[in-house]
Amino acid sequence: MGAGWRRFTEGLKQHAPLVSGGLSPTPNARNTIMLKEAGELAAQLKGVVQAIKAQRESNENSVTLIARLLGSNLPHVYEDPSSPSASHSVLVGGALDTESVVRTIRDAGARVDADVVAPLAQWLSLYDTLVSKNRELENLRLEVDSRRRTVADLTVKEAAARAKLQRATDAKQEARLDDVVRTLQHKTDKLNAALAEFAKFEEELHTRLVGLIRDAAYVKVHLGAAQGTLGAALASVSKQVEAVPIPEVAVAAGPSLSGAVRAHGKAPAAASPRSSMNTPVSGGADPSNPFVAQQAPGTPTQYPGMHRNTVSSAV
Repeated sequence: MGAGWRRFTEGLKQHAPLVSGGLSPTPNARNTIMLKEAGELAAQLKGVVQAIKAQRESNENSVTLIARLLGSNLPHVYEDPSSPSASHSVLVGGALDTESVVRTIRDAGARVDADVVAPLAQWLSLYDTLVSKNRELENLRLEVDSRRRTVADLTVKEAAARAKLQRATDAKQEARLDDVVRTLQHKTDKLNAALAEFAKFEEELHTRLVGLIRDAAYVKVHLGAAQGTLGAALASVSKQVEAVPIPEVAVAAGPSLSGAVRAHGKAPAAASPRSSMNTPVSGGADPSNPFVAQQAPGTPTQYPGMHRNTVSSAV
């Protein structure tokens, strides 16, 4: 009987109690239970690893877009009459080193890949390997049980042959008994070899599973390191951006309005006072600007969604 067929038929018998013959399966419960619980952790860990990768990619994409914006030119302010000074372009991020900003977030992502994602992926790979090893062990267990069943059947035959021989001495019966005894010894030797192989395999798998589970205790260290590294990189980017002063808006020479004055016979209306976010606007807010909150004269310009904390000091 081939090994594959032996395992197949034994598996059917063990799943059909009526034909199992009362044979108790060779135990492999501890490895099966440990793998089941490790599998529950592995399923969650796979999701967390994917989330960390997505978080890293999201950080890189967002910071890259931000750096691209900060490296773009601010719109010019055009004055009339023409002003020859300060006609150069000014970047949104001023003197910020946008390449350093992008490099900071990418270096952090590379460290997370090497120090967090790689070890966790290695743990998951080892788990998959042990699952495969347990399948091999289960096949070997079925082979052992099949050989146990064969030896049990031959033992019954040997006892029956000896009983017949005791009732009536017969050369033919003796020959049959000798044949059964030789076959039983041969099958017993094979069973003992299979049992020894199974016991060794089962112990090795158990040892590796114990190591896998002990390593799982360090998962929290890797997850904490991932958030710490990514968070520190974002904090570093924030500090780099905040450390650069707000750039001065470039004033460029604009087209003369004298032609328009001559054509229409009247001068254009005076321009509204200009201000920055931190410069008081004289004369109050421009009521025609929907983006500027209406406020009392002499207070800083406020924009929707921007909140400033004010601290009153006693004199």
